[in-house]
Order: sequence, then structure tokens, then C-alpha cells
Amino acid sequence: MSITFIGHVSKDINVFIKNGIKEKQVIPGGGVFFGAIASAALGEKTTVITKVVENEKNFFNELEKNRIRVKWIFSKANTSIQNTYPTNNPDHRISKMISKADEFTKNDLINIEDKIIHISALWHGEFPEELIPFVREKSEILGLDAQGFLRNIDDEGNMNYSDWNMKKLYLPLVDVFKVDIKEAYIL
Repeated sequence: MSITFIGHVSKDINVFIKNGIKEKQVIPGGGVFFGAIASAALGEKTTVITKVVENEKNFFNELEKNRIRVKWIFSKANTSIQNTYPTNNPDHRISKMISKADEFTKNDLINIEDKIIHISALWHGEFPEELIPFVREKSEILGLDAQGFLRNIDDEGNMNYSDWNMKKLYLPLVDVFKVDIKEAYIL
């Protein structure tokens, strides 16, 4: 089996509040990053299609260290998200967009070879909905992460969840739809 993950990797700035003290860590993140590493750890041939600033791709070198083939598409910015965790519950987080890599285009997706494809965008607009049918035609199994279609960014960079207006049009094209409890409730 082989699988391609499509989406931005993220330079995550995680802020934890423990005993009233803020702790901060900057780590690679995103569903594409962690999903691809899990897939490779299971021994599957894994490919990632992502967008980053060229001179910062080494920040995500764990992908290639884990035998993942990466199609680096260079962007004027990286996606970077600050996640603040006010409690010990990892599902309770406040996310703010610091910067966004360029959205995906049809040209970015022309040479996909794998029949299993998982779209794991981090924010609404990163992967334009009109590309879903194009990727569907290339895949036998198509997966989609809900967060990339429910997380909207306001003018201050706050990431807020709202229902996906186009879900009735595009969900019938999807074989595997990944949601968390919050996303399922909103949908």
C-alpha cells in the first residue's frame, strides 16, 4: 500500500499554561506531518505534498528522516499556528494563524501516483474545494480532514470553526472523513 498526504506542514507555537506559568515550544506540526510519520512507521510507502519557505524546509526534516518522499513546493511563507492550551485537555485549544503558506493549485497535484490520497489541510482555503473532484479522479480511496474546511481565519488571525457550506456537494466524493468531537458537532 502507498499513500499521499496533501496539506501544509506547520511551524506550531504551542503555549501551555501549567500552574499559572506559560511554557512555550516551537515544533513541526499539522495533520500531514503526523499522519505521514505514522504511515511510514507502519511500513507504508508514504508521500507528502506540502508548501514551505525554501530555506526553512529543514525544520520539517523528520519527514525525510522517516523515509517519507516529500514534494516540497516553495511558498513565500510557511504556515505557522500558535496553539494555546488553557487546560490539560488537548482538544481545548485556542488557535491563531501567524502566517500562511500559499494555497494549493491544480498544477501542484498533477503528478500524484498513489491511489490512496488524504487531504489534510489546516485552514479553510488552503485546499480549494474545487480541487476535490480533480483529486477524486486520481484516487481509489480519498480521505479528508474536516479541520481544513471548518477552520476559518478572521481578520485578527483567530481560527474559528463554522459549518462547511459545501459539504453536501463534496462529502459524497470522500471515502474516509476524519473529524474530532468538536468538528462532528458543528457538522
